[in-house]
Amino acid sequence: MLEIQKINLQQIPFLRIFLFYAFGIVIAFWMTWSEFLLLTSIAILFIVLCIYIGLIFFKIYNYRDYILFVTIFLLGVLGMANQLPIDIPDLENTRVYKAVVAEIPVRKGEILQTRVELIYTQEFRFLKSSNLRLQTTIWDKDLKITNLEKGDVIVFKGRIQNLPSAYNPKQFDYSSYLKRNGVFYQIFIPSKDFKILSKIPQDAYKFEANIFKIQNFLQSKFKRFISDYSAYQIASAVTFGYKADLSAEILEVFSNTGTIHVLSVSGFHVSLMFGLLTWVLKPMDRLPKGRSLRFLFVLLFIWLYALICGLVPAVLRATLMFSIFLIGYWKNKVLFSVSAVFSSAFLLLVYDPFMLFDIGFQLSYLAVLGILLFVPLLKKLYQCENKYLNNILTIVYVSLSAQLTTTTLAMFYFHQFPTYFLISNLILTIPSTLILYFGTFLVVPWTGFNEILGDIVKKLVLSTYDILNYIDSLPFSSIQGIPFSAALTILSYLIILLIFLSIRFQKKWIFMISLSLIMLTTSLVLNSRLINKSFKGLKVYNTKKELTFAIIDGGSVHLYSTYDSISHKALKFAVHPDLKRYTELSNVGFTNLSGNNKNQSLAIQKDLSLYVMNGNNDSVHNSKILFLRNNTYLPNEINSTLTILDGSNSWKHIHQSVSVLESKNRAYYVLKDNFAYVWKNNNHGKN
Repeated sequence: MLEIQKINLQQIPFLRIFLFYAFGIVIAFWMTWSEFLLLTSIAILFIVLCIYIGLIFFKIYNYRDYILFVTIFLLGVLGMANQLPIDIPDLENTRVYKAVVAEIPVRKGEILQTRVELIYTQEFRFLKSSNLRLQTTIWDKDLKITNLEKGDVIVFKGRIQNLPSAYNPKQFDYSSYLKRNGVFYQIFIPSKDFKILSKIPQDAYKFEANIFKIQNFLQSKFKRFISDYSAYQIASAVTFGYKADLSAEILEVFSNTGTIHVLSVSGFHVSLMFGLLTWVLKPMDRLPKGRSLRFLFVLLFIWLYALICGLVPAVLRATLMFSIFLIGYWKNKVLFSVSAVFSSAFLLLVYDPFMLFDIGFQLSYLAVLGILLFVPLLKKLYQCENKYLNNILTIVYVSLSAQLTTTTLAMFYFHQFPTYFLISNLILTIPSTLILYFGTFLVVPWTGFNEILGDIVKKLVLSTYDILNYIDSLPFSSIQGIPFSAALTILSYLIILLIFLSIRFQKKWIFMISLSLIMLTTSLVLNSRLINKSFKGLKVYNTKKELTFAIIDGGSVHLYSTYDSISHKALKFAVHPDLKRYTELSNVGFTNLSGNNKNQSLAIQKDLSLYVMNGNNDSVHNSKILFLRNNTYLPNEINSTLTILDGSNSWKHIHQSVSVLESKNRAYYVLKDNFAYVWKNNNHGKN
């Protein structure tokens, strides 16, 4: 392994290349592009390239590096700009579109969801941005669409819409997620306005269609020979990264225990495959050029493994990174290098600049950097003399190093920390390895052998899952609702850098600065937690046509909703992330509100009374807050301090009610297609 003491910027040329290219991608992503701006950027790049060539021709070296990095930056800008929509599509009218299915469709009851790439509109006018992608939702009430596949050419009628915002605090922003993946618009299509035009995949998708057939074959084998459905889900995810069938409960357990990475094909999986093949093929080294043949075979195999896994971004990351490592070890016997990390990251961004915004991309590269930088330092601090204990210690160092560089970003995105991550990863190391190996051998065409392996995998998976379930059930197994802002994230990575430099250069003063910043960061996080715990007020969440609000009183939380349970999937998505800031979900009280025409009066607190109008009622109400639902008419006399109109009302009825409220000079808030409402200490507004 490359010695940390010898690392300097001259040994990592791809670090600067990656940084300038990535900076160009970020700048381009936040710009509004037009055809003129795109042509101007190309012209600027051409001028800069001419200057660079001129400097080389006249042997002027003073400014050559600066011009080179400007060129790389502009290439990053144009690489991203080429993937972004230039023209704004027609958002007002319903049109007929022809498109190709760009993603494997996922069915959720009567709904089919996928992404499509537009080809042309009903006027047969080619789009200026031919790679415009749409998030597509097809209403298939009769379940007639059973053969839609990636690569199919379809024709449909609908109106393109902007992506909706995340209306509730701390809610997962699905629209931002889609935009980070190159999807900026959505469309809803009734099945009657949808037709599959061609089942022959487009040239760009023929190869992927064949890979998809292989994946279906492998999944069918796993389903056949692993009788327990939960075991099948986990085994197929661990072995080939197939996560479409994973239940929310399984994902939550792995996430809470800090082992979610096991369910995605990563460098860990590829390294295990490399280790197995290296051990099996080691005798080839005795043959002439046997070592080279062995490495070539291993390289081909890991790419075949990547193809079977579907060449999704996570698989591409791991395979490309490990291929570069493997080639380096093949030629120079240097297994890992920081330069290889950044070179693989750069190549992936050239292939798909949107990967830069992928959470998995960021976490996986941070994990590898943590391992490369901190494991040698930890080994230098302490190593066991016993070979077997030292191997266990190495696993601990790897887990600690990866967690050190990824925890901060994970807390920023997910606002939680798996307390027992070290124990979970240590326990899972051997079982996950065996599951991967046994699962891989399930592809062999021997029924009797497959039945035995399937039974072994089932028992291994279920016993491992039971252990993780137990760890998840322990007190404080996962700290939820951690308030971690972008500023704290940057500050935390500055601390990590200072810790590394203090150990690397043996500078106590740098270490003392890092300790001071750690205390500052901790105090800021604790202060935010205390502010949340002391919050007192009412939060009305946007849950579309359903009514949901929470009464929060200094860490005591009670949720009211027309949904039948606090565990409803809609509440998990829209409301739970915010509630976790104030208390554990197990401590949240729940009351089911009537969703029919029955009105409800709620005396929540001494100074806070609520009235929910689900049906017409002309009587006078003196409640502080009036909820108007289901197109109910306002009472003749309005004494409430505030009227809230939720998503169960039509826009026509909302406009009529607003006119009445404004004429009577009464305060109101329209919750439909709007942000959650907060009432705190007599101060209120959207959140």
